[in-house]
Amino acid sequence: IGLHQAGHLDEAVRLYDQILTILPNQPDALNFKGLASHQQGDFKSAIKLIGRAIKNVPAGNIQANTMFLNNLGSAHGAARNIEEAENCFRRALDLDPNFYMALNNLGNALVNEGKLADAAEYYQRMIDLEPGDEDAHCKLADALIDSGELDAGIKCLRNALKTEPDFPIVWNNLGQVLSEKGEFQEAIQCFDRVLEIDPDDAGAY
Repeated sequence: IGLHQAGHLDEAVRLYDQILTILPNQPDALNFKGLASHQQGDFKSAIKLIGRAIKNVPAGNIQANTMFLNNLGSAHGAARNIEEAENCFRRALDLDPNFYMALNNLGNALVNEGKLADAAEYYQRMIDLEPGDEDAHCKLADALIDSGELDAGIKCLRNALKTEPDFPIVWNNLGQVLSEKGEFQEAIQCFDRVLEIDPDDAGAY
């Protein structure tokens, strides 16, 4: 695993293969080899390996099952099997409704399917769990704005700034939306705030 985390995928895979030669259905080795295949762009092998890991992990091991299902969903998503990806993330959340990565990944999958209102629900659940996650606030705002709910998106960004007033990306996004609405004076104030927080942020110029 250390080799895998360090990016030495070929060496890590050789070790996983050694384990699987002795224990062909060892779920952790199957899962990690599947992750390596995903990282190497071999999504078909990743789906097959992680699928085998899920079949062999004990049903009572909720943590492993949720993680493996999330990983399988990510592999399906990378292979553009969007419906299969969505199904995997939903299955993971059936096991653990607060599994943060699956909430994020399901939201992203729903956005890719054009189901913006459904995606917003999952991004909101992320915010309920982690109010300080600026990425979740921005994703929720983007889903609302892209579905035509500009005012709701602006409200979401303002709520994020109440939680943490020094989110430069949130100030920047708020400025952009206000510009779209023609509220240029406040938009300029938002961009000025970005530069106060991060003077090197070229997006605010």
